[in-house]
Amino acid sequence: MIVTVNITPMGVGKAVASYYSKGKGCGHAKESIADAGKQAEAPVVETPAGPDYYLKGAERGNVGRWWGAGLDAVGLQAGQEVTDGDALALIGFQADPQVFARVWADAQEQIREQGLRGDDAQTVLDSAIDAARLGNKPYDYSKAFEQKLDAAMAKRGISPESDPEGYQELRREVAASIPQARGSFDVTFSMSKSTSEYYASLLAQDRGAEAARVVELHGESVREALEFAQEEAGYTRSGHHGRAKGDRPSVGRWDKSEGFIAGIFDHETSRDGEPHLHSHGVIVNRVACRNADGTTTWRTLDSRGVSRSKGGIEAVYERGMETRMMAEFPVAYATREDGTCRELLGITPEDRAAVSSRRAAVLRETDRKSTRLNSSHITI
Repeated sequence: MIVTVNITPMGVGKAVASYYSKGKGCGHAKESIADAGKQAEAPVVETPAGPDYYLKGAERGNVGRWWGAGLDAVGLQAGQEVTDGDALALIGFQADPQVFARVWADAQEQIREQGLRGDDAQTVLDSAIDAARLGNKPYDYSKAFEQKLDAAMAKRGISPESDPEGYQELRREVAASIPQARGSFDVTFSMSKSTSEYYASLLAQDRGAEAARVVELHGESVREALEFAQEEAGYTRSGHHGRAKGDRPSVGRWDKSEGFIAGIFDHETSRDGEPHLHSHGVIVNRVACRNADGTTTWRTLDSRGVSRSKGGIEAVYERGMETRMMAEFPVAYATREDGTCRELLGITPEDRAAVSSRRAAVLRETDRKSTRLNSSHITI
């Protein structure tokens, strides 16, 4: 099934910060982003260099922009450029960016003045993050992960030294079975392959204004879909949602939030440099909720609601993009030969395959791993 929208829960702490700052892969590459989304280790603060992968679009002038009705609560505005520090604070640590900048600078100064290193320095940095955090601190599942990994290694007789590849596969398998704190949700909007090719052909013909308009139409469709998500999934859960005893009603309820805090990052190519216009709408898993007394409480989103909204988000994006393209360009769409999605007429399956080496590589790697796991009698 070809999809144009993926929603990936991202973790918090060292693993996800490393993914952002080192640019390991892409939001539409399932394996790498799934690994990055796990909180397999305790949080470790890195220098606020920012999530380079998401910010890589700045090289072509496509900087990340903040979006969402919840931005006012953290002193930001829609359309404002996503800076490195603000991205690290909000996406990396779910912290107020203004408070984070101040306490982080104070912590760095304290570390320098006192000559702190190692765990002592990390304690100071962790305290700074806690002081700026919006809402409660995420639960740390690292001990549960390590315990389960040790047990699985002993049961299967695997170690990093004896079977490095098997060990890494086992880590991923164990990580998938451990609950994870969710720091954000990466909603990736991928233009159909034929539309990306059309966009690339405009650039190749020096029709820059028309190519720029394709990007604008994509952006309008992304924001329309995020508006839908904000309205349908911008809720938190509170109280016990299980079955109540006797005739008593459940005390659980859903509360409407003040809106999303999200960064939109536009990328024009895949990791292999092929035409693949897509955007990451990274929704911070913290929303402000207005209490009856006028105060504000920061809570996490109802993750089930976010996941269940995927079909609607995808439909809004696809229909919006297709309608906008046909209104402004001499193009038409039709359902693909395999029935999985809609593509531009006139661009053949062979044309699409020629610029889809990443998908082919993923399929080959999946087949290889499946063969290896089956030969090892490992259930997948």
